[in-house]
Amino acid sequence: MLTIVQSPCQNECAYECIEFEDGYYCDPSALRLKDEISLIDSLTVSGDSLTTEYVQEFAWTARRNLTLAVLLNPELVDDNDIMEEFMERDDSLYAKFASIEYALYNPNLDLTETIVEIQNLCLEMDSISNLIDYNDSLFFTGISSLDSLDILDENEDLRSQINVINLDVDSIRDELFDSYQNNLSLIQEQNESLSSLVNEIYEVNEYEINKIGLKMELEFRDSLTTEEIEIVSAIAFQCIYEGGKAVSRARNLYHVHINDSIEFDDSTICASSSRLAFDELETEKNQSVEKMKIYPNPANNVVSLECITNSDYCGNIIVDVLDLTGRKVLSKSIGDFNGVISLDISKLDGGIYLLTIQSKDKIIEFHKLDIVR
Repeated sequence: MLTIVQSPCQNECAYECIEFEDGYYCDPSALRLKDEISLIDSLTVSGDSLTTEYVQEFAWTARRNLTLAVLLNPELVDDNDIMEEFMERDDSLYAKFASIEYALYNPNLDLTETIVEIQNLCLEMDSISNLIDYNDSLFFTGISSLDSLDILDENEDLRSQINVINLDVDSIRDELFDSYQNNLSLIQEQNESLSSLVNEIYEVNEYEINKIGLKMELEFRDSLTTEEIEIVSAIAFQCIYEGGKAVSRARNLYHVHINDSIEFDDSTICASSSRLAFDELETEKNQSVEKMKIYPNPANNVVSLECITNSDYCGNIIVDVLDLTGRKVLSKSIGDFNGVISLDISKLDGGIYLLTIQSKDKIIEFHKLDIVR
């Protein structure tokens, strides 16, 4: 689903926009492309002339991205009434999340001078090493024994200088690392302070993905825990226009740490009548009527699927069960389905699974399936 912007944004769109006959379609999850204040910025601030099925999420994401753009380019506010008015809302939740993302991707921002100091010391060591190499090359030019002794003494001196600089660099790096960890801890505290404030699904998603990213950094982990796999999967399989920008971040984590062969097709996911959201993430019920009822859930050896609507979807269907790595562990084709069928899950291990239902080559529903043993 794309957002229709009725007024033209020409070449200064803050978000990726494509012109169609009935207006400009803009992706609300896209990052800002231009530094200039544009028409779309005015629309974002005022909320005028925007039409979309997901207007609440679009407005939140658009304002959040605009806040981030201002943090990256403070000069945008200079002598600009629109932006000054907009930035006065800095106590809003979207502004807090924008600030966290800015800090999360710039944790060394206040350590620039220290980083430059390390770089300069490394350049100094390189220069000394080059001088040692040059001195060593003189031994092959037929110099006198006295000159050779002088060069050996000089090289020993130079190596001592390198050792001293090395110690300085190690010490500064330790301080830099401690400061970096401290900055991440502060960002983590900021994110945790929002846990009681989030209500909408796109807010909850932001909080959860920030929490996972920060924990991985602070714990020096390059893999997800079982609980994190469950949360990342829950967010990744949401419609991006309902779940917000965090859905894209979750999908990146999913591809890197879980399964890089899964393709996320929002035209299919967003058309589904039931958004995937695990219990701890779900903050609002999908307004669409579910076509299938899954019970019992949690289940043990058998789970039943019941068609609860007269929709054509309850005809020929394919039921797939995926584990949290995205691997298909069970699949069943059902023809002329219009009542209740049972699915044998006795051979599956206990845990959390994703049950998908396909009809007419489209995934029509996602369900979380909890198998207990």
